[in-house]
Amino acid sequence: MNAETPGSIIALNFQEGQVISKGQLLIRLKPDKFAAQVGQAGAQIQSSRQQVSVQAAQVQSANAQLIAAKTRLDLAQSEYQRFEKLQEQELISAIELEQRKSNLDAAQADYQSAFQATHSARAQVGAAQSNLSQAQSGYRYSQALVSETLIKAPFSGKVGQKYVALGDYVIPGEKILTVVDDSKMKVKFTLPEQYISRLKIGQTVEIIAEDQTDSLSAQV
Repeated sequence: MNAETPGSIIALNFQEGQVISKGQLLIRLKPDKFAAQVGQAGAQIQSSRQQVSVQAAQVQSANAQLIAAKTRLDLAQSEYQRFEKLQEQELISAIELEQRKSNLDAAQADYQSAFQATHSARAQVGAAQSNLSQAQSGYRYSQALVSETLIKAPFSGKVGQKYVALGDYVIPGEKILTVVDDSKMKVKFTLPEQYISRLKIGQTVEIIAEDQTDSLSAQV
C-alpha cells in the first residue's frame, strides 16, 4: 500500500502479521491542514447560500417592479391612442396629445429600466449559484483529502511488512506497508523428476515458507 496524501503519522493501528478486515483503519495521518480547508469551504458554502438568497429576493423585487412598469406602459399606450383619435377629430388640442406622448415616453423608459434591472438581477443570481456550486465542490474535495488521512485496508487479509513508524512524514506514492490476501495463493515449485510418479491430481501437499513457521495446505 502507498500513501495518497502527505502528512505525519499519528497512529498505527496494526501489527505485522495481524489479520485485518476490509475497511479497517490501519494508519491515521495528521489532518490539521485539510481539516482547516474543510472549515473554510464550509464557511464559503454558508456565505454563498446567503448571497443566493439575497440575489433571489432582488429578482423577486425586480420582477414586481417590471410588472408594475408594464401595467403603466400599457395604460399610457392606451391613453395615448385614445387621445390621438380625439385629436384627429379635433376634440382636443395638440398640446394635450403631446402631454400624453410625454407620459408614454416616460412609461417606456421606466419599463426599459425595470427590464434591465430584472435581467441584471437574474444574472447575479446565476453568478451566486455558480459560486455556491464551486464552494460545494471545494468542500467535497477537502473532505476527500481528510478521508485520505485515514488509511484503511483495501481488502481482508494479513498485514505483511511495514515500512513506516509513528511520527514519520509520508509523501504521496511512498510505500507504507503490504497487505496480503492469503485466503487464496498460487504456489509455483519444482520437483525432481523421480518424484513425479508420486503426485496425483487433487493430492494435498504441505507448504512451509522459508521466513515463516506457519504452514499451508494446498491441492495440486
